[in-house]
Amino acid sequence: MEKIERLPLGQSQADKCRSGWARWVGTPPGLPPELASKFMLGLHGGKTIKDMTHYGDDHICSHDRFQKHCELNPEWGVEARRLSLLNFKTKASIASPKRGLKFEFCSSGRHRMEGDNVWQSKTRPTHRF
Repeated sequence: MEKIERLPLGQSQADKCRSGWARWVGTPPGLPPELASKFMLGLHGGKTIKDMTHYGDDHICSHDRFQKHCELNPEWGVEARRLSLLNFKTKASIASPKRGLKFEFCSSGRHRMEGDNVWQSKTRPTHRF
């Protein structure tokens, strides 16, 4: 009977963890210049530090490595934190429930949101209907 050769279906979670760990073995502390510039481009593009240090689509490095890079390059770290705070405030203002209080027209665009056309809920004071 002939043995069937099994093809790998992809990397296991352990292989992914090992490859992520092996990526940083032997590198000096902090971020290499190309990753530091990629990190700064992400901040200029509207990302926050958390977006790029936590695992996801925008992940660049761990938070510890980012912290170490900020210790080694304090001016870079101050600028990175300033940009991240601005991006965070922008994201928070977009997602705020109070954002709806600033609308001039209703959601369909037919009625002005003033006078008798506005009703505020007593249970949800930040929403207008």
